[in-house]
Amino acid sequence: MATVGQITSKHAIFEVSADGLAWVDLSGDTTVVTPSGGESMTGSTHVLGENHYPLIGVGKHNPVTLDITYPYTEVDNEAADLIDGFFVNQSLIYVRYRPSGSDGWTFTGRGYFTTPITPTVDATTADIVANTVTWFGAQLERGAATT
Repeated sequence: MATVGQITSKHAIFEVSADGLAWVDLSGDTTVVTPSGGESMTGSTHVLGENHYPLIGVGKHNPVTLDITYPYTEVDNEAADLIDGFFVNQSLIYVRYRPSGSDGWTFTGRGYFTTPITPTVDATTADIVANTVTWFGAQLERGAATT
């Protein structure tokens, strides 16, 4: 069977919300969303006696993080300004991430922005100044896309 459902990032959507109802679309302000975590905790132990394989188990899930990269600006209501407010106020923020756009799977979670907006600058390049912040939550729940 050949893969036919491949996608690119051109339709990806990234949104934030203070209440999970009214969403602010930061897609035009976001360049990279990198999820990590959420894996099951694992454990193992050996018992006395012969050379046996270990006993293994799967436990609870670990928290999830999203590293979000965006062009750094100092304009009101753009990504840096909004995220700075969320960070400073330690606001509980919903995120919604749609890798293939409005008609694909939606990953939604509730958590906190845990890093300040402090961009790195590099005088040896003409690249746009960008910043990466981390959002930390209990989970990203996968569901059908909704508007």
